[in-house]
Amino acid sequence: MIITIANQKGGSGKSTLCLNLATKLLLENQDVVVLDTDVQRSIETFVNIRVDKNIKCFSLFNRTGNITDTIKQMIPKYQNIIIDTKGEDSLESRKAMLISDLVIIPSTPSQLDVAVLNEMFKRVGEIESINENLKACVVMNRIPPVKYLREKEAMREFILENKESFDIELLETIISERISLKRCVSDGFSIFEYNDEKAKKEFCKFYQEIYEKFFKEKTTQSLKIG
Repeated sequence: MIITIANQKGGSGKSTLCLNLATKLLLENQDVVVLDTDVQRSIETFVNIRVDKNIKCFSLFNRTGNITDTIKQMIPKYQNIIIDTKGEDSLESRKAMLISDLVIIPSTPSQLDVAVLNEMFKRVGEIESINENLKACVVMNRIPPVKYLREKEAMREFILENKESFDIELLETIISERISLKRCVSDGFSIFEYNDEKAKKEFCKFYQEIYEKFFKEKTTQSLKIG
């Protein structure tokens, strides 16, 4: 399974989502590698902390530019490949989506993020016309944990209205903005290894949803091919 996490705007929580998803797959005893195409190399910091603490971690490669050959070399070696991209419409992001099975678009409830979503939908639509196997979904991420938040509801309505002409699914799971997500990463832990049960429950729900909707289908297809 090749997963690209992308959003043309920075600050949507791509790297946090990436490292938590990668660690969850690792905890599920699945083989996983992360390809970080962002020059900030924030995931490398997380990996280094785990290595220093002698905590098992996923494999990590940092690459920029034409990453297609790198991904192709990874495919026979790793069960799951997760690609973290820059907060812009980058060459790496397009190359990654062209070869991916799934694109996850995290988006926050700010007006700027919502405005960028339309461009992301168009970009994914263009890629889907080439990569016919590509699936795409949006996850509402870094949402203030308030039950009735006007911006949250407005964002949901915007996504549902504007994604209609594109094959993109809005996940039911909503991931809240929590201080524990920053603290656990600073300590070299994923949220699945931390003591915030509410945050852990949200990420477990997110993992279960994408597993049921995308991983199972991919596994079934592989079995049929085999």
